[in-house]
This record gives sequence, C-alpha cells and structure tokens, in this order.
Amino acid sequence: MLSFVKDDQIKEINAKGKQSLVITENGKAYSWPSQIESQDIFVPCELSFPQKIEIATASCGYNFAVLLSKNGMVFTFGQDNQAGQLGHGDTLPREQPTLIEDLKYEDKITAVSCGYKHVICKSSLGKAYTWGWGSKGQLGNGSFEDQLSPKLLSFSNPDMLGKILQVQAGFKHSVMLLENKKVFWCGSNATIDNECLPIEINLSQKVPSMNINFIPVRILCSWSKTTNLTYITLADARTIDAVTATKHKITATLTAGYEENQTFKDGN
Repeated sequence: MLSFVKDDQIKEINAKGKQSLVITENGKAYSWPSQIESQDIFVPCELSFPQKIEIATASCGYNFAVLLSKNGMVFTFGQDNQAGQLGHGDTLPREQPTLIEDLKYEDKITAVSCGYKHVICKSSLGKAYTWGWGSKGQLGNGSFEDQLSPKLLSFSNPDMLGKILQVQAGFKHSVMLLENKKVFWCGSNATIDNECLPIEINLSQKVPSMNINFIPVRILCSWSKTTNLTYITLADARTIDAVTATKHKITATLTAGYEENQTFKDGN
C-alpha cells in the first residue's frame, strides 16, 4: 500500500514504462523511480514546481511525463526525449519538471495526453497542439518529421473548423472530438496507416446501428507496446424528444462534464 501521502488524498495514478506518477487532491505530484543529483531513487519523491503551482492532472508516455497545472501551464520531465517529446526544442532529458515556455503565453491548456513518444494537448479555446515523434503521421500537422516543440494544428477541412472538445494520444496515433460531434484521427493503427492529416472516423462502419441519435461524447485511448485501443463513448439520444440541435446541446453538457472531471483520462 502507498502510504507516503500525509494529510492529502491520491487523485490519480499514471504509469508507463519505468515511470510511475501520482497526483494528489492538493495539487502535489510524486514520481518514482527518480534521479536526484544523478542518484537513482526508488521510492516516491515529491516533484518540485514554482511557488503556488498546483498540478491538476498528468499523462505518462514511455519513460516521460507531462503535467498540467491548475492554471493551465504545462511541465514535462523524463529520461527519454529522443523525439523531442518533452517539448523544449531539444532532445535533452530532464530530471525535474520543466515548464514548456512555448505554451506559457498561449490560452489556457486544459487537457494533455501522451502517446509512446508524442503528445497532444488542447486549450480552453478549443485549439490543439502536438509535438514529439511524428514518423507515423500522429502529429496531424501534414508532416512525418519529429516536432521538438509544440505546434498549433491548423486545418483546411471545413468539418474541422469548429472547437476541439477532447484530445487523446494512442501509441502512434492521435484522436480529436470536435464540437460538431465528429471524431477525427491521424497517425497509424489497425485502421489507418501513416495519415499525417486528421481524417474523420466513419462511426457507421464501427457501429452498424449508428445513426443521428447516437452522439459521441467521450474519446479514450489505452496503449502499451503490444496493445493499442481507442474507445468512443456514445450517448443514446433516441429517448430525447427534441430536434437535433437541442440534442447536441444536451450532449455538449455531458461532454463538458467529462472534461471538467477528467473522466476522459488516457488509460494506463
């Protein structure tokens, strides 16, 4: 049993590769194993942040982690930064959480999700940023190159011009749920191969009975080095006696609730 947290409660636990990470209700973060002054530490150690910074949530990639503060600032650390997945414009590892300066002056970041060696995040204005490993097209920026710092995604597809509500990273793909209730993905998995620009998921192919009354409200990715799963939660709106626009407003409230409570956290 983990008993290192005193006068606090564990809010979430993340783990990938050799990295374990705990976030508490009071906004503290603990990690293990750790390197402190080049010494390996195998017990939970509290991570250091600037004064008054409290951590809201976190996501683990393979031997690296991204932490999101309650005021929307993004910090990263980890032993592996070969693809620039730490987002600092270089490929150097970081022993302690380091602020991504390129996101510091953007609008508030509200969600982060890590793939194997790439990251996708979204802002309060519904914008998405990606960085890290890109050779499978998973960054969605039209390139197969690694991106060493966050890059804002821009889209020419008219179906993608609306606000992005949720983002998730799989092992080597990324998924986005938009306010128009369409779901897009890019990268590579069992269904798509080296798609460097987001394409819409045809839900009618995935759900034979799919129609206008089944509305996606949550996306979730869970992955390991051998398994890569994407989950889409659908709201059954057949019992709602209302026009389509009203149904979308109702399910938008449900989607917002998922985001507020972090119930779309990436699976570990």
